[in-house]
Amino acid sequence: MEGIQFVRKELDVFVNEPAQAAYDTIVFYNFHRPYPTAAQAKAILGLTERGQGLVILHHAILAFPDWNAYSEICGIVDRSFGYHPRQTLQVQLSDATHPITAGMTAWEMGTDYTDFLPLPTTGKSVGADFGMKDTYLTLSTGEKIQHPHPLKANLNKLRTLNKAFSRKVKGSSLWWRCVRQLARLYRKISNHRETAVSPYAKDFHWQLASELCKKFSCLCP
Repeated sequence: MEGIQFVRKELDVFVNEPAQAAYDTIVFYNFHRPYPTAAQAKAILGLTERGQGLVILHHAILAFPDWNAYSEICGIVDRSFGYHPRQTLQVQLSDATHPITAGMTAWEMGTDYTDFLPLPTTGKSVGADFGMKDTYLTLSTGEKIQHPHPLKANLNKLRTLNKAFSRKVKGSSLWWRCVRQLARLYRKISNHRETAVSPYAKDFHWQLASELCKKFSCLCP
């Protein structure tokens, strides 16, 4: 924007900035947790004491959840929140004749979102036992929850491809075909671990915790 100079800095770099008071406005965007270091707290409180502008965007509102001073800066006393992964939203057009939306139709999109609404109390309690081998979690209700194990699910195919690869002449067309097949399989396994929309999401345990908190008011390990 004309007339505005923007400088991006990590908080740990900014706390050592000798000219902190020279900034007109500070924009917070990162999701720092759970409590600031002494240097971070001093720098942030210094901004408020000097009366500098503060803009707290998006998930930065949920940073430092255990720091009451930051809650006061945000203007939100209770910053607890719920996490809702893999949600599907139906998007409708309010004005299909607008130049920006011309030619567009309603669509469906997937997203994750958080809210500040406390989960309703169910009055139910459950005991839980973690397993390391056969079962990821066993509940006192008798329910057994298995870990998805993306590598284990594809292990037989991986072994078959590796055996076929070892028999091929290096540099041949069949050798390169096996290379591509192995690369695709490894990418598939990696995507299963890292993609939030996958049933093998790397945040599997967080999603499971969220589901259990919705069902039970008390969890006893």
